[in-house]
Amino acid sequence: MKFSDLIKKKPVDPPEAVPPPAPVSKPVPAPAAPPAPSVFTQIPKRPTESTTVQPLPADEPDEVIEQRVAAHALKATEVYSEALGVLRDLFRNLQSPEPQSSWPVPKEVIFELIALLQSGNEELLALADRSTPDNYLYAHSLNVAVFSLHLGLAMNLPKEELLTLGLGGLLHDLGMIRYEALALKAAKLSPEEMSLIRKHPADGQAYLSVFPTLPADMKEQLFQIIGQSHERAGGGGYPSGLTTAQIHPLAKIVGLCDIYEALTHVRPWRNRMLPHDALKVLIDQFETEFDPGTVRTLIEALSLYPPGSFIRLSSGEMGRVIFTNRGLPTRPKVRLIMDGQNQRLSRPKIVNLATHPILFISESVDETHVKSSDQRLMLELRAQRWWVKGL
Repeated sequence: MKFSDLIKKKPVDPPEAVPPPAPVSKPVPAPAAPPAPSVFTQIPKRPTESTTVQPLPADEPDEVIEQRVAAHALKATEVYSEALGVLRDLFRNLQSPEPQSSWPVPKEVIFELIALLQSGNEELLALADRSTPDNYLYAHSLNVAVFSLHLGLAMNLPKEELLTLGLGGLLHDLGMIRYEALALKAAKLSPEEMSLIRKHPADGQAYLSVFPTLPADMKEQLFQIIGQSHERAGGGGYPSGLTTAQIHPLAKIVGLCDIYEALTHVRPWRNRMLPHDALKVLIDQFETEFDPGTVRTLIEALSLYPPGSFIRLSSGEMGRVIFTNRGLPTRPKVRLIMDGQNQRLSRPKIVNLATHPILFISESVDETHVKSSDQRLMLELRAQRWWVKGL
């Protein structure tokens, strides 16, 4: 299944009922059954296509939405910053010449992330789309936890599993501490260096000893998540070349979110992919790399234009995705800030594409490459790509 099939292919209409035939000598054949659905047929199409869309509430005034987004951003920044500080302290402790042998399990971080996501705060997902300017490992680990929890909530996992999943995302690359110089190298790694990097799952498992209060069953699950999050469904992952039936279900979630996060963030040796393009890669590779059901749920949870994404509409206007509409992966709610000539609008406006069927997203936009005569606006857009608070 290709990305173009996901977006463009219309569902097959069921055959019309055949009226009772007049008496004839030859029997009338029964109508053919519709073809079996693919793994993605449950992802809804655009409202302009032949599909049933759940009714949406009337649009709120822009001022009300602006206030909600601002409040969500303030709370998300507070929680994200605190979580990043907890991770930074943990990593630095393990890197110190005389590390503390006992460290508190960061459960409260996970509980706060879960509560924020359950409240519908999509600004947390937007923050997880930003990049850190120095050591990317802290934010990468936190972002993977955020995306994993968002996916786990969409899969209706129970609270106990969500806690384990969140901790697994937070700690999945703990072993990279020993290879930080290689991880931050501003060039593509050699085969020899990659062989070293591929030892980090085992190192991460060893670091779990720093959490002596972990319950035995949770520790065992975290051991598997850390050890298997880089395995792939077709057996092409590392360190053990496991296939899909051998990989822990929570490790599959963390592994998928790890790849999505890595694709959408800058690394010392390469630029980032736009979230929309990264999701296309996941769709195209799901057969050999990932569990198709997990990929489908990730797309349903994030939409094809995740919160924080910048897009251009068919009207030429450009803006930022502020809310997704569940079940409508190409019809989010957008805050428009630029007109078709890349000039700042006199006042931002909110457009809910679910209730404006004439408008549609024409392309994803890298906000750091937008050209405009408004230099201040260009600086503001570039600044939104980076996270700097608390580092």
